[in-house]
Amino acid sequence: MDGLRYSRFLLADGDGNPIVFAVAILYGLYQSILLIRFVAFFTLNFLSTNAGRNRLVWYNMQQAIFIDIALFFLDLLLGLTKMVLPVIGVNEPSKLPAILKIVLDRMLMINAFDKEGRYIPRDVRENDDDKGEDKDKKK
Repeated sequence: MDGLRYSRFLLADGDGNPIVFAVAILYGLYQSILLIRFVAFFTLNFLSTNAGRNRLVWYNMQQAIFIDIALFFLDLLLGLTKMVLPVIGVNEPSKLPAILKIVLDRMLMINAFDKEGRYIPRDVRENDDDKGEDKDKKK
């Protein structure tokens, strides 16, 4: 149920499918009841400690517990990201200076080509720009 929110786009085309409808109802209940995730996690953890269970059932319970833990950290990361991104203002790409430099270095501009349409590497262009600035300073 915790991982269903990441796969809901897979179920979006299931109009009229009774299984999808039942899963949607269960998911709605699961999301609406307070602390059910907490209770479900500890119930599953408690039930998986019984060594008398079928090995396959025990394995699947353990796997579900570890997937639930991984999803918890993913939710935590997403929550922190939603809190931090508006503070640093990432609505404009120029607000990420480290990424902006990398993107601009890879971006082809009109000055990246000579008059014949041949590509000029960035380091050659920068050297030419530096020489042009030196000429302007001498004048």
